[in-house]
Amino acid sequence: MSIRRSSLVLAVVGVLLIAAAALIRFVAVPSMTKLPDEIDTGSTYTGSLQSFDPSRFALGDGVAFTVARHVDVDRVDGDVAVITSVSETQRPNGNSTSEHTYAISRVDYTQQPAPDGFEVEDQKGAMVFSLPMNPSPDGNALYDTVTREPIPLEYVEDGVVEGRDVYTLTGSLTAPIADPAVLAPAQAGIAAMAGVGDGSVLPKQTLGVLAGVLPPERAQALTAALATQPDLVPVVLTTDTTIDMDVDTCFGTPLRTVQDQTTVLNVQAGGELIPLLELSRAVVGTDDASVANAASRLSSSQTVLDIVSKWLPLLLTVIGVVLIVVGFVRRNPETAAVGPTRDDEPDDTKGELEPTGT
Repeated sequence: MSIRRSSLVLAVVGVLLIAAAALIRFVAVPSMTKLPDEIDTGSTYTGSLQSFDPSRFALGDGVAFTVARHVDVDRVDGDVAVITSVSETQRPNGNSTSEHTYAISRVDYTQQPAPDGFEVEDQKGAMVFSLPMNPSPDGNALYDTVTREPIPLEYVEDGVVEGRDVYTLTGSLTAPIADPAVLAPAQAGIAAMAGVGDGSVLPKQTLGVLAGVLPPERAQALTAALATQPDLVPVVLTTDTTIDMDVDTCFGTPLRTVQDQTTVLNVQAGGELIPLLELSRAVVGTDDASVANAASRLSSSQTVLDIVSKWLPLLLTVIGVVLIVVGFVRRNPETAAVGPTRDDEPDDTKGELEPTGT
């Protein structure tokens, strides 16, 4: 049986288009959603900082400060990326910079073993960059660099931020300060105030005087604890942290973050921490311009992603199927109609007399 050459061509092209649609959907799209080798992402946070005021024996008035956070990719090793988050804080009394390096999956941004030659921070399985795409609103945690502990996040509600669908998450944590860049200067201030030790102890006599100016409930707990303490009493710096986040439901990117963090001086009595003084409180959140820029960037990315992951494969598949069907229908060449031969044609002139001249 003969088949039209054009039908074969149509069928082959149709199959190729369907194969191309599959490659785009299952190969190109996952590659597009991976963390790239180079990124240019940053956010600005603004807030207010209160510090301990000895004249009030309480926190003083708040002063404005700004944090600029930028994330860079240091190394890519297959599906693992080493990233560094740099935060530059601008305060009226001086600026500071902190850096933290992590190893994360380029696919879902979860913690991964670091490539050889790189030292990274243990993020305790918590988020440091973003949640994965299409994240679950439950079971998430944010890594706190000050305490080096994860802050469990609870789902609050669905919402909309700058036209983007978001999950609102919240979390809280009280834990000792562990980041040396934060702990060292704080302990240096305590040591200078006490005139003894390295900031991890305070004289028992000083704490006895302090009990006289504390609120009654704290004073009673401190007085009871001092009865069994040595002359140099161990003290611990902790932070009480609450955080609220709006996370994009498609990309998992935090659009807005608000953090309230209070540093507390505690006496350690056995396995118990007795809070004494709030030394500082910082309330900081993503500024409106950063929120708007991030939302606009995500909306543009989602438009491209929808075209490549949904509409382009669908269009190629439909065209491919149509071409295959047309090729199948037109597969057999038409048989040419054969007319009667010359010998078979009737001779209407037979039996007629030739005309004669007159």
